[in-house]
Amino acid sequence: EPGMPAGPPGSRLAAWSIGLIVAGYGTGYAVLGRDGTVCGEVPAAAWMAPFLEPAARALVQLQATTPPLAPRDGDCSPIPFATWAMNGFPLMAGERSARILVTMRLRFDHLPPAELVPPPVSEASPGPSAAP
Repeated sequence: EPGMPAGPPGSRLAAWSIGLIVAGYGTGYAVLGRDGTVCGEVPAAAWMAPFLEPAARALVQLQATTPPLAPRDGDCSPIPFATWAMNGFPLMAGERSARILVTMRLRFDHLPPAELVPPPVSEASPGPSAAP
């Protein structure tokens, strides 16, 4: 995907099966491999990717700029968030020895604070005035 960094060289996220339910959402289960070695696993929701694309980009940026969030060295070299997200938004991800990401809850019904909600347009309101 443009703007999202690629995974480590030789890495491949292969669909494996129907995934489990995470945070109340169904997933597809994939295995991350690199040069014939199983590096990790990820249940991801492909349908969520378009909705959560801004969050995914923010996580990629945070990993690049915040050392405690940087990909850790592991069995298959550091694995960036974008690699886990290749098949959809990852609801859980982990290497053989550690959980990397666990989604506890996602809400798509978020309402902005009242001060950010514009007042309703009434039917009696005059429309834009015509210029003379």
